[in-house]
Formats: sequence, C-alpha cells, structure tokens
Amino acid sequence: MLNSITLTHEEQLIANRVNHYFKCPEMSMKDKLYHAILIAQHDLDSHSFCGEAEKNRLTHYKNLLDNIWQKMSV
Repeated sequence: MLNSITLTHEEQLIANRVNHYFKCPEMSMKDKLYHAILIAQHDLDSHSFCGEAEKNRLTHYKNLLDNIWQKMSV
C-alpha cells in the first residue's frame, strides 16, 4: 500500500517505525497507522509529556502520521 504513494523521507521513516512497532501480520498498514494516531492523540490529550520540547516532538509525530493517513486515503 505504501509503495503506491509518495512519502517524504521523514514520513517513510515514521511509516517504517509504525510498521515495525505493530508486529501483528494480520494488521494492515492503515490499521497500524490508525492505532498509532490514536496513541499519539491520547498522549497529547492526557498531557503525557515532560515538557514543551517533548510536546512539540509528539505534535510533529502526530502531524506526520496524519499526513501519511491522508495520502493513503486518496
């Protein structure tokens, strides 16, 4: 699925990381991304970060996940 869409280098790194994190072979890449987005959003909503720098990294990560999701949904 990811081979047919164009991702930036950073998005490709994140997609690979998500794919390796969720090792279940029955999960599609879209399912893996969906769950990664949910986890990132939960961490942001529950303030599960130590400071502003970590919050910014988490926000950037969530935005990258959202970008990948949008590209997969086209």
